[in-house]
Amino acid sequence: MATRQALDARAAAHVDDLLAAAAEADLPLSTPIFAGGRAGTLRDLLRGAIARFEIDQELEFTAVALAAYLPPVKSWTNRRGETFTFDDVARKLLEPVTPKQACYGTHVPYALAFLFQIDGLFGIGEIEPILDPATRRDVVARLRRLSRELEESQDEAGSWAPRQVRPDWLDDDRELTAFRVTGHHIEWIALAPSEARPSRDSVERAARWLYKAVLAQPAAYAYFGTGYNDNTHAARALLLLHHRTAAEFCQRTSEVRRSPERAMP
Repeated sequence: MATRQALDARAAAHVDDLLAAAAEADLPLSTPIFAGGRAGTLRDLLRGAIARFEIDQELEFTAVALAAYLPPVKSWTNRRGETFTFDDVARKLLEPVTPKQACYGTHVPYALAFLFQIDGLFGIGEIEPILDPATRRDVVARLRRLSRELEESQDEAGSWAPRQVRPDWLDDDRELTAFRVTGHHIEWIALAPSEARPSRDSVERAARWLYKAVLAQPAAYAYFGTGYNDNTHAARALLLLHHRTAAEFCQRTSEVRRSPERAMP
């Protein structure tokens, strides 16, 4: 069982994004799924992701899904008989950003930060970490470097704009582009180790800008098409950063919409 990837309302926008979302929602592999008149489980999606895995595919969401579901197992073999490890995935993600990467390449640091977190969870006691020490150090170094770049490029309002990656054809408005990029960046920053994040002031400024931008989104943009995707990234980023539940965030947002002077502290 597999998901279809395409720019189509009936398909996944990214390789294995459904499996990654399920993993981060802590859904067990026994969770039933129904699609196209077929029934299966998340385990079937995982098996499909492993079978068709290629190191040159879009890796970001697959990395999250495999890191969430496979450890303490650290390697897997695809249908061609090729075996890969989490070090292989991390090393590929550490390669220079290319113009073809989705959402301005911001999914890459998220995947790296997620791998770092999982590596830390399994590097305790007798359970081996999923990354070699050298790979782990290089992941932290990459996140630190990106954090410095973000501090240097942050605008006065607190948002970030894309750099070194071609404009997304979905973005025809500078504010919406900043909304997409800033939300994605805060999402990985919330997962990154403290020593690999931008300064506290930089993060707080970005979070305040993003929260105000969420409140300012018109309903027509916030609940449909790419706007829905961007708003879910933004909301989740703020939830991760402030350690709040989705219910708390929705309640707070509703209160602020009714009374704008009640802003997030």
